[in-house]
Amino acid sequence: MSELLWKPRYELGIPFIDEQHKRIFFLLNQLQLASDGSRDRAEVEALLAGLMRQTGEHFHTEETFMLQMGFDDIEAHRQQHARLMDGLYGLEARFRDGDTSMALLVTTFLGSWLRHHIQEGDRAYADFLAKRAG
Repeated sequence: MSELLWKPRYELGIPFIDEQHKRIFFLLNQLQLASDGSRDRAEVEALLAGLMRQTGEHFHTEETFMLQMGFDDIEAHRQQHARLMDGLYGLEARFRDGDTSMALLVTTFLGSWLRHHIQEGDRAYADFLAKRAG
């Protein structure tokens, strides 16, 4: 499986959000590497838990920021975050129940979702902020 690479097109121009996105990419790559079968279950579980925590914290930060700046489409954005987290919790539960392949599926699922979400949903609020500032 190939590494999830951060690309300039993912930059929103909001430094603290961009740094959180980069951190999630880093954690996704760490989980992907650990899911190759060479690491013990406890290590993979810790990486998965850290990724879940970081993703949830990022969504909270992002939603708080959107609320503070008066972004009109915040509710739809929150719903996207909630649906993603529900899916991740389901995969995490299956991992905890013994299906260790779910850790790798999290990297595929979240990686694909995140790349699309940054370029679509997150770009919308970044553009909104740029227009307000300009």
